[in-house]
Amino acid sequence: MITVIARRVLTLVPVLIAISFVSFLLLALIPGDPAVVMLGADAPPQALERLRAQLGLDRPFLERFGWWLWSAVRGDLGTSLYQQRSVAVMVMERLPVTLLVCVLATIISVVVGVSLGVIAAIQRNRLTDHVVRVLSLVGLSMPDFWFGLILILTFSIRFPIFPITGFVPLDRDFFASLQFFVLPSLALGLTLAGFLTRLTRASMLEVLSADYVRTARSKGLRARTVVLRHALGTALLPLVTVIGLNFGRLLGGAIVIETVFSLPGVGRLIVLAINQRDFPVVQASVLYVAVIFTIVNLLTDLSYVVLDPRVRYS
Repeated sequence: MITVIARRVLTLVPVLIAISFVSFLLLALIPGDPAVVMLGADAPPQALERLRAQLGLDRPFLERFGWWLWSAVRGDLGTSLYQQRSVAVMVMERLPVTLLVCVLATIISVVVGVSLGVIAAIQRNRLTDHVVRVLSLVGLSMPDFWFGLILILTFSIRFPIFPITGFVPLDRDFFASLQFFVLPSLALGLTLAGFLTRLTRASMLEVLSADYVRTARSKGLRARTVVLRHALGTALLPLVTVIGLNFGRLLGGAIVIETVFSLPGVGRLIVLAINQRDFPVVQASVLYVAVIFTIVNLLTDLSYVVLDPRVRYS
């Protein structure tokens, strides 16, 4: 197992380098000059040239990427062009907010999606099944940012249950801060739950028709025991991969959701940094998100050993 983990970690290195190169290239192709954005369009040409030289913008693209990559390997992700602070510190200050939103959204999507999928499979072609399938289709078709706006209008404006302003930092009062995460997590989690519901239903229907499930029923076991002990464990195996892959989708969706709900997370930091052409902040944020996503996928692959004893890594 240790050999497998080490091998997988080594394969992540070229992936992270490729992601860093693509994001660096895309940032270089963004219209606009950071020097002009910082000093203004009326700044003297000499001042613009000095600032470009100070920021390294006058050097070739590959040279700039090489210096950034070498610095990143040594743990130096650069300094913010606007705030003159360590980029790594800025990202780490906001990372807990983004991770908490994504983790809560994942829990909501799994609980709701798996529960409704199992119910729909047991009640196949009945009224309950049709209702669940319609609800899952609604969740699949609804953009998470639009659903977030509906939640704000309903539970923050029409019925002021959850606040949308005056965010309390997690390190100041964790439980008071949690109320600001309810609506964003619901907006992300319920839209993903629609997909998990349909996948769970299809997987459960396939497992329930298997020979070993029919054998368990013929032994006189209760329906609940057959479903929960014999069928559900096998049906969940395809969901593990989907949940791991969709965690990356949640990280991407957090960029929009944090903007909608004014959460001080990494997503909102990326949007602000792009508008300000603060390239070191964007580059570091993308790298952190990529690292988290690759780690989640690694844990997803390794979890098959626990969920399915037939799986063995050599």
